[in-house]
Amino acid sequence: MSHLLNMPTVLKASTIKGQWRLAGDEDGIPLVEQHTFYSDMPGNGEVRPHPSDGKPYYFHFTEEESRQHMAAAIHNFADPWELLREFTGLRTSSALMTFLNSTGHFCDPLPEFYGSFDDSELIYGTTDFWQLQELFVEMLLKRRPLPDIAKVSIPHRWREAFEEGFTFLVRRRLGEYVAEVETYGTLSTLIAVAQLKILQGERFRICKRSDCGKVFQVETRGRRTNQYCGHACAHTAWQRRDRKTKVQIIDEREQFGYGVYRRARKGG
Repeated sequence: MSHLLNMPTVLKASTIKGQWRLAGDEDGIPLVEQHTFYSDMPGNGEVRPHPSDGKPYYFHFTEEESRQHMAAAIHNFADPWELLREFTGLRTSSALMTFLNSTGHFCDPLPEFYGSFDDSELIYGTTDFWQLQELFVEMLLKRRPLPDIAKVSIPHRWREAFEEGFTFLVRRRLGEYVAEVETYGTLSTLIAVAQLKILQGERFRICKRSDCGKVFQVETRGRRTNQYCGHACAHTAWQRRDRKTKVQIIDEREQFGYGVYRRARKGG
């Protein structure tokens, strides 16, 4: 790779808290609904009934109230890389729902699909997420930054988020330059951390433990290449081999043609 990001980078990632729920299915594809958007973020006030006559009026928050409302609505990602790893390991609708409800706001919809969507419920098919998951895994295993990804490979439902990309500021701290990246939303965070890891020259693999399947960074300094993402997975796999334990793997993605990462392993 000819161009690498050779400076310390800080990724400040957050989204707003929100709820998701299953919404039936369409043509056999499970559907999920998002209920929270950035328009739900508290502003500098809210409409309240007037204490004297009960008529609605706009109440302006104090500076401290504004801070409290914002803090209550925002979910900060302590470890964006672990967030992406968790996303790459999802296999079922129930696991996807747990992930979405633990994070919140995922991505604003394309206006062409929904027009004014501030007060609407947004419905996605689980295959929209499996297609997105497949793209991230391909990018990491083959270490391809966005400029090297064909546009047709970017899922249409998420196209705008990828085209917007992200920006970063370069600051000077204690005599060295530091890149600061800020993201707002789960998807923009996944995009940013994938790009930063690739541009920093990291290498990746899929964890060999059959019921893990998460992407992890490969470290080869002074030892052979790891096949597992951590000690826990390696130990569990060893115990299963020793006890000849068989594990039943449920992978809902397979019926839709997703999650086939082994073919890309050689590029990892």
